[in-house]
Formats: sequence, C-alpha cells, structure tokens
Amino acid sequence: MQHFMNRMRLRAIGMLLLVSIPVSIYAANSEQVVIQCTGNVTLTTPVDYVITASSDALTGTVNIVNTSAALVFRNIRPTDALGYLSHIKIGGVAAANGRNCRFVVYRHGTIVLPYGGQCQPLTVYAALNCGGEAKSDFSIGTAYRALGTWDNAIMSFTLKRGYMVTMANHVDGTGYSHCFIANDADIMVNLPAEMRSSVSFLRIFPWKWPSKKGLAGHNTTAMNYLGCTWFYAWNAETYAYNNFDYVPQRHHETGTTYNGKQTWAWPEWGVIDALTESSHVLGQNEPDNTSGEETYMKVEKLIELHKYFLYGGLRIGTFATCNPNVSWVKDYVNRCRQLNMRVDFVATHYYTGGQSPSSFINSLRELHDATGLPVWVTEWNNGANWTSEKGFTTDSEGWYEWSSDNGANHRKNGIWLADCLKRADDCPWLERLCVYNNVEYKRFVYYEDSFWPTPAGERYRDYQSDFAYVSSNENFMPWNYSAPSGLGGFKQDATISLTWRNPNTDCTKQTYVQRKNGNTWVDVLEAGISDEEARSIVFTDETAGTAPTYRVCNVDADGTRRYTSTITLEAPDENGLARLTAMPDDVGDYYFVFQSAEAQTTLNLSMADGTRQNGYKVAKYAAPADNGIAENQLWQLEGNEKSGFALRNLSNMDYVMTSPNSWNFRIDGNTHLAAERAYYLPEVHTDGGETYWTLKNVYHGTYCGLWDNDKNFYAGAELAGNRTLAETDHLRLYAVKRLTYNEQRVATGETEMNYTLINPNFSWGSTTQSPMGSGSITIPAGWTFQKTFDGWNDVFLRQGDVGGQTATYFNVWAGQLSYAELMQTVNCLPNGVYHISADLATTTGYEADKTWTAVYGAPDKYADIARSVNITGAGDDVFLPYDVYVRVTNNKLTIGVRTDGTWFKVANMRLQYIGMEDEISKEVEDRLNLGRTLQYIFVNREHFLRGDVNGDGQVSVADVTTLVNIILGKAETAPAADINLDGSISVSDVTSIVNIILHK
Repeated sequence: MQHFMNRMRLRAIGMLLLVSIPVSIYAANSEQVVIQCTGNVTLTTPVDYVITASSDALTGTVNIVNTSAALVFRNIRPTDALGYLSHIKIGGVAAANGRNCRFVVYRHGTIVLPYGGQCQPLTVYAALNCGGEAKSDFSIGTAYRALGTWDNAIMSFTLKRGYMVTMANHVDGTGYSHCFIANDADIMVNLPAEMRSSVSFLRIFPWKWPSKKGLAGHNTTAMNYLGCTWFYAWNAETYAYNNFDYVPQRHHETGTTYNGKQTWAWPEWGVIDALTESSHVLGQNEPDNTSGEETYMKVEKLIELHKYFLYGGLRIGTFATCNPNVSWVKDYVNRCRQLNMRVDFVATHYYTGGQSPSSFINSLRELHDATGLPVWVTEWNNGANWTSEKGFTTDSEGWYEWSSDNGANHRKNGIWLADCLKRADDCPWLERLCVYNNVEYKRFVYYEDSFWPTPAGERYRDYQSDFAYVSSNENFMPWNYSAPSGLGGFKQDATISLTWRNPNTDCTKQTYVQRKNGNTWVDVLEAGISDEEARSIVFTDETAGTAPTYRVCNVDADGTRRYTSTITLEAPDENGLARLTAMPDDVGDYYFVFQSAEAQTTLNLSMADGTRQNGYKVAKYAAPADNGIAENQLWQLEGNEKSGFALRNLSNMDYVMTSPNSWNFRIDGNTHLAAERAYYLPEVHTDGGETYWTLKNVYHGTYCGLWDNDKNFYAGAELAGNRTLAETDHLRLYAVKRLTYNEQRVATGETEMNYTLINPNFSWGSTTQSPMGSGSITIPAGWTFQKTFDGWNDVFLRQGDVGGQTATYFNVWAGQLSYAELMQTVNCLPNGVYHISADLATTTGYEADKTWTAVYGAPDKYADIARSVNITGAGDDVFLPYDVYVRVTNNKLTIGVRTDGTWFKVANMRLQYIGMEDEISKEVEDRLNLGRTLQYIFVNREHFLRGDVNGDGQVSVADVTTLVNIILGKAETAPAADINLDGSISVSDVTSIVNIILHK
C-alpha cells in the first residue's frame, strides 16, 4: 500500500510540475479497487477497475464501454492475465488482444486498455486548444517524414493514454524535438513555441508501464523467476513479449578498440529505427572502457554520432559508462544542448563495491543533479569479480564481509539489492535498474544451469518496485538560440541576391530583410521561415540605390530579435564580375572557397585518410545565388611525398589545390606543420569609410601551381594585414562537395561495388551464435544470420570447389528448416539500379514454384524487395549463378540469400552499379520489374511469432481456433496466419500450425 501511495503522490507532483509546460492531462481516472470480480461489471465512466487477487481474480465479466476506462490486474502479469480474456468484453464485444484491446505490463501486473492495433490515438489540430482543422489517421509505429499539407501546420494535439508521440521540426527527426507521453491519462497539448506551426516529423509508439526492476540479458525464464518487467540485451531485435518491456541499444560504432582490435558498428541504425514495439533506445556500451572489450570512444566522437539517435524518434538515453562518470555525462549532455540535440535520460553501469545503499543512490543522484535528467542503471550489482572490496553495508543488517559461504553471501547481497530498490522508490528521477548476473558466483541472482533464483534473486523477486516512469520526469529541451550569420550577396541592377545561415531554422518564427535608410532600418520584405540552415533569397529593390546596406532580422520563438552583421552591395564591374562582401558559412557537405580572378586559393577542408572519403566535386560560382558551373568536376584526394594531401584535378594533372589542414605542406622550399599556419578566411570590414579585406596567413594566387621534378610545390607571396578590395582583386566563389568513396568510384565510371560489402567472399572471420538443436553455428564476419529451425543443424564456413575454383562458401544444413537468411546492409550507395549476384547450391527435386530460395535486394529492409527466380537446385556441390536487379532510392541496400524450406550453400556475393534508372537498357528494366513481381514470398518474420495468430505471444490450440475463424470469415486476418507462407490462408495452414504445436 505504501508504494501505491508513493505512486499517487508522485502523480500529484507531476500534475503540479506540468502546470508550467504546455501539456494538460485530462482528469485522471478514479480507481475502484476489489480483491476479486465474481459478478458482471460494466465500466461506463473513466475508471481504473483494479483487481488485487493473484489467482481466481475474474470469474465474472468486465465490459469496458467507456474508451477512457481500464481494467487493472495489480498482481497478475500479462501472459497469465490473458487467461481471463474470455471474461472481458470491449463495448459488448469479446475481447481480442491486439485487435480491440491491449494487455500491457503495468508495474508488476497488467492494464487492459479498450483499444487495439487499429487504434488511432493521435489527433492533431491546426489551432491552439484543439481548434481548427483536425487529422487523426496516423498509424502506430510509422515514421511520418512527409506530412503533406500538415507540414509546419500543427499547433496542438490530443493523445490517448498508453501512447507516446515524438514530434520534431525537421523531417529527419532533428531540430527541436520532444517525446510526449500519455502516461496517466489522455493528454491535450498546445505545442511549445519552438514547435508551433513547425512540426515536420512525427511518430507514435505504444507505451508500457514497467517497474524500475529489470534484468540485463535476454533470458525470459530468469526474468519471470525474478519478477522483472523490462530488459535489454546489448542489441536491437524484434522481441515482443507481453510480460516485459524490451529496450534496444546501439551497442557501439565502427572503430578501433583500445588495444587495437578492429570492430564494426552494430546494430544498423535502420534496424533500430524499424522497431515498433520499443519506445526507448540506449546509447553506446562503456565507451570509457579501456580493457579492449568495447570500442573506446571519447565524448567528442560520441557527439558526432548523436544525431543518428534522433532519426527514429525514440526516447534517447546516453552511453553507459563503466561506473557513474559525472564529467563524461555532464560534458556530453551540455554539448548536446549546445547543438540543440535532444537527450531524454542518462544511463550508467554500476559495479562499485563496498558501498551502502545510500552511497549507491548518492552517486547516481550526482548524475541527475549534473544534467537534470532521469537516470537508468543498465548493468548493476554489488561490486564485481574485478573489484576487491572486503564487504558492504546494508540498511537493515549493517556491515557484512564477503565469506567463503556463498549461501550467506547470496542472502546478504539480496538484502543489499532490496535496500537499494527501496531507496530508489523514493527517487522519481531514478527510472530503471537492471541487475547483471555474471559477476562472480557470490553475487549471482540466479543459477545459470536452471535460471532459478538464488537467495539474492528471491529477495530481488519479492521486492515490488514502483513504476519506472512518472510524469514529473518530463523534460522539455531548452533551445540554444544563435544569431543568424554569414550574410553575403551581390547586386545586379535592382536585383538583390542574399545568402545567410540561420542555426535556429524554424524555431525562428519570422525573418525580415532590412535595408538601412540614413540612420534607421526599414523592412524590405518578409522572408518567412525554413527548415534549412542555409537560406538564400533573390528579390527586387527598385529604391536600393547604388550601394545599399542590408541585414537580416530573425524574430525567434523566445520573442527575441536577432540580427546578422551588415553588408553593403556594389554593382558588378565592367567585366560583369560580382564582388562578394562576405564569406558564407559551410552548408551541409559543401565547403565554400575563394578564388581570385587569376588563380585558385586554399580549400577549408578536413582531409580524410585517402581510403574511404577521397573524392570531391568542385563547382564555380560567380555569386552564392548561382546554380554553379560544372568546372573541373572531379578532383582526387591523394597523398604527397611531404606527408600531406592534395586535391588533384583529374582532367589537368598539373593543377592541384592543397590544404593547410594537411599534416604538413611545402611553401618556398620549406616544410611547415599545419599548426604553424592557422588558416583564416578573409573577412571584410570598413575603416574610415574604406572597405578592406582582413587577411591572415592568406596567399595571393596561392596553392595553385606546378609540382617540379623533385615534388616541390611553389606558391605566391604571403599577404597579411588589411588590403583594399582593389588590391585583392575581385573574388569568385567555388563550392566543393565531399563525395563518399562509392560516389567517387561511380563518378570515375567504375561499376564494381564489391568493395562496399564487408567480407563479400566469406573469406575471413566468423561469429559464433548459440545453436538450436544438436549442431553448431558459425557465420561469416560482417554478416547477419537469422534462422527458424530445430532438430540437428550445421551452419558454418567451408572451402570447396565453386565453379572450378577453390572458394569459401557459407553452408546452411538443418533437420527441420523452415526459414534461414544471410544478409547485410550496405550504406552510402549512390542511388540508381544495381545488379546482385551469387553462386548457390541446394538439393535437387524442388520445383521452382515450391522452393522459396532466392538472392534478394531491398532498398529499405523488406520494403520494395526484388529477388531472383527461385533456386531449383542441381545437387549437393553444384553451384549455379543467380542474380537480381534492384533499385536504390535512399542510398542503402540490404542484400542476402533467403530460404523457406531447404538448405543452401552460397559463395561469391557480388554487387555492381548499373546506372540511373533512366539510363538502363530495356533488358535490365525487364529484369528489374521481374524481380519486383516476385517479392510476395518475403514476409517479415521479425514482427510476429510464426503461428501466433491471436497475438498472445505463444502458439497454442487457441491459435488453431482463431485461424479456423479467419478461414470461415468470422475473424479478421493477421500476418501470422499464413503459416506455410504460400501467400494465402487456407486449410493447409491449419495443418502447418498443428505440426508446429506437435513439434513435427
């Protein structure tokens, strides 16, 4: 009862805190609490009907009529609560989980909400206070990045209890963003000023109510024994359990570990973003770990990667350090806020030994106090096998020293864990704690052979921790405003062209171009708002005069007016060359450089290492508003003998542009470190009525010349100090775009893209997975393998004869194989048409229309799939070539081999760029269209359990009944109903599901 009162107290605190922010909670439901329900109850008002019994809870019926009402089983978990399904009605109709109701984990029990998978919980409005035009046909889980007429039009919304919606200024989820959570009741929201009429992204997630208590690792048996309600497993999978809330994690990034061991990023961002059952995401695992087991990364590198977390709209946690690290976390959160990137909670591991429960809480409180954010402990125990403390202090039994008696150790450790959980319940900012088992036997909470709880685990199980999330934890990100900058432009008669940069994007609510008239400024035009940082505008100003002075004024959401610096524009000279009066800032992947009328000058580029990002495109501009002239289109980054890098013009090999950002470079016969000559862009200023360029370490006509036979590079003389415009000549603008390695290869006419794959020939490395059945599983490094089979199996890499040559191939062999797939996602590809091919072998006797084995490619995983014709098989070791053509429209491609009924061997995966779609031949177009017509066999198994027709998380006789009703037209269809995957639902599916139940 005390924990229940704490929850109600925290809910009241949350209501008070919410007064100052734009979220209004509709009146929270009253509660009607009973021990058991033996009669017939109809809920016609907004009420939570709470049943407290842990068995025989509902022998009568509960009919939920009011859509804001809910049924709560306080002490029965969802899987068991589903046993009462036949006793529940929704609006007088039999309850069907996932269709007209949701059974959701609710602390240590279950809440039944009267709406299912077809619910449309969000309604948006074009005016404040839910006024004006409305729209509600949004699907749960879909990332809406194109809102059509509703782009930048939403002012307010309503959201049903049990859902979270994330909204953001920009279509990719960046800009000002927030996760709005209907935790306690339906909510009505007037958007924050930064988001009003500026939302371009939204995504709805189902919300769950786990307790604080979780387990690190994917072990459902142990979780049930320990009474846990949430977990994570250092991965991103499509786990969908009734009893648990699963949280995915971006485990680590591509890089080199502390001890030099090479790693690759996992999981893929697309895999995380595609998850629809999860509403949170965890950051990197122990980036401060110097043991070599994790990818060691500093905060500055982690910051560069944070934007990717925003793309999916999930509630975002920080990386988890080995133990609470206030300096790292505070630095990270502050930098994210400076860059206007949302962070929602702080994660950490905790293995500090010898602590009392109060010192444990206080160390976590430091993280909360330093950031103002909720805290999660994602790996937790009372010390670890690498700590050396003698003992620890409990609240209830005082000091205890570790001993050789592990029974006593387990009992005392359980007291310590329970004491910590009890203190955590008094800390609403401490949302979740996740115990980790494998840190020395004396600290185990479950036995690894049976997963049965130890005495410590029994204490952990028996403590009923409070709700993880409370509404008082809602944290609205403060926007860090900056003035617009980089104003540049030119004048052509009465036509004015201006460019500038607005880091506030559409947190700016109005923009004006102003011209100076004497000592006053007048508005020339209203420029509106934009999602883009780079702004440009062309307008006519008939009264501008010969040398008008302009500035740009932002009116931002906080009510402040912010201004650019001023510029004075002059007309072009007799040669038509426009004089730029400011240097535009970097925009996206483009870098702007000055060029004098006679010669090129320095590029402001951060050079890559020459292997993966070494191509650049250069376009010449007479002024920033031009479209650009394709001149010397491709330049190649290459090293030189002076240990620097140069951009060499491929059409004229004599000319290069070098960068002072190179490690060193050659001037006047001497080698200089880049640090000796900090590079500054020219700046314009006015002094005594005369306009000057301020030049620092700038070379006139510099970095353009010839390499001599000794590989020396010669440049002009250095200019420093102030120079008049005439002295520096007219300046032209060049834009340089950095190309990905793939884009550069395509630009040079190379079509073989195999270098983009990781391990395309399966010729090195392997990853071991836990086997099913009696065999073993090793898969090639860099690839992902998914499977559904039992009995004996053998999945491995082997060398053998492939097409007359010795090659490494990947072999899948299983006794009862219903599904197997080897796949890899390739990113950063130029868009266009691609050819995928591989050599495959499989058994004879399978007809093409019965064997669903194919090479495939998907631009976005399992969307718009193209596949080869089915592989008919010619014998155990007879490899035949199979191929498919596929479109790439979003710069990434998932390729692989998949089977739905037989074993296979695969070797020599190949990827080739064909060209843009309007350039391909008729033959390729026909093959491209053929591949797409064959896509029907690919069902995304990741989002449901095969045979779980009624969506209760298990395959049983109840699913047979539901399947029969579907076939008879008495129930709605479901993706899991096509058991044999033949594209239709029929009696043959009944046979298949019975075989699954009987383990045949």
